[in-house]
Amino acid sequence: MAGRYKKILVTGSTSGIGLEVAKNLLDQGYFVILHGSGKNLTEFQSLKTRYPETTDFWSFDLSKDPSNALDLLFKKHGSIYGLVNNAGVIPEVNFFECDYENLKAIFSVNTFAPFIISKHFINNVDDKIGGRIVNISSVAVKFGMGRNSTIQYASTKSAIEAMTTGLAKVGASKNILVNAIRPGCILTRIQQGRKDFKERVDLIPVKRMGTESEVSSLVEYFLSDRASFVTGQIISVAGGE
Repeated sequence: MAGRYKKILVTGSTSGIGLEVAKNLLDQGYFVILHGSGKNLTEFQSLKTRYPETTDFWSFDLSKDPSNALDLLFKKHGSIYGLVNNAGVIPEVNFFECDYENLKAIFSVNTFAPFIISKHFINNVDDKIGGRIVNISSVAVKFGMGRNSTIQYASTKSAIEAMTTGLAKVGASKNILVNAIRPGCILTRIQQGRKDFKERVDLIPVKRMGTESEVSSLVEYFLSDRASFVTGQIISVAGGE
């Protein structure tokens, strides 16, 4: 199988795009370390039943420094081949009401945590084998905002893309390839409940929302041997937006 049981850590993987990524990687033969808040483990338990030998779950708070939890994770699993920085939060705070604490909350999860996790990952990669990092950005970076409450979110994802470019250079000497995916409007449970669903779809050139599997397929590509000469790239999965 493609994964040959290489270990991949996927943050925010108990729902949405992250869960679809985890499922796809398990199907491809990877060992997947899922991460989440620990509140909803129904999907993980289902995957654990189906893939008892190739799944693990770690719960740690990304709004705080995850270093201690990461030390324990790498002590247990040793060198991990791949990291998917997927976890993220979208604020509901209007720009004009956003203060320092609001900013610190979203940057802690969306930017600071991926930075710290990536540092631990790179420090623990087996130089002989190398590794892969895939960062999940957002099409919001391209537009800056869709509404007043997404300016902060777009800013955190802009930082993720800058980090991707920088880490691609840092990781090259250790054979670590780093790329990012910029999803557009993806048909998740949250999107299905939008009151302006039709209006939002009409803004997409291909006139439909993307699927979680279309994002997870690109994640798997970046982790695979097929992408062995691809690094520092930011690819949109956004239907032309």
